[in-house]
Amino acid sequence: MQKANVEELEKALFTTSKPNEKSHRCVMVFDSKRAITYQHGSHSSFKKDQKVTLYNVWNPKIEIEVVVSVVSEKHDFVVFELTSGEFPHFPHRFESMYRGQYYRQLGINQKREPVWKDGIVSKMCPGYFLGTTHGEHGDSGSGIFDLGGNFIGISVAKKRFAFSNLQITSGPAINLEEVADHHPETKLISADAIYLFLGLEDDANYEPLDKMPALGKE
Repeated sequence: MQKANVEELEKALFTTSKPNEKSHRCVMVFDSKRAITYQHGSHSSFKKDQKVTLYNVWNPKIEIEVVVSVVSEKHDFVVFELTSGEFPHFPHRFESMYRGQYYRQLGINQKREPVWKDGIVSKMCPGYFLGTTHGEHGDSGSGIFDLGGNFIGISVAKKRFAFSNLQITSGPAINLEEVADHHPETKLISADAIYLFLGLEDDANYEPLDKMPALGKE
């Protein structure tokens, strides 16, 4: 990816948190009028048509008011939309995500600094993909781009391990999820799925996604 593309994409990073807050929540602009983030945790309170202020990562003086246009609890994303004008910086194209694809993940650390990671789309699952970037708490909302800088999706969570059938009756308590979670994969929502959802939301006669074939299912 060329330096100009890197800087353009980094300037398209926002947060829902103010610059002086201790914890920061990533938002990625993905076209001229829309931005996207995850839906879980502190973002689970967002409601459709709610007004929200986004804070730019590169220039903390830039504050942009948007409206929540889509909330998908099932697919774990929230889409924000401008009511007028365009974002000053945004990816100019999107491409499909596919298994075996190399990608770049763009997010932020808790110092509000852009952070890049490399990965490969490792698996296609019903409704989402898995990627090999080391999924860490705080990565949710990161943008996913192909090597040409085209938007291909977002990171919404790290894959979690379940031990519901395993019990330890003696000895010190052990967090088995953390033990197994030594290099967790990252859950990715593809641009195709996001735009499909947006197209359906714009259609008054659309069927909910849970009544349609699962996105990303082989």
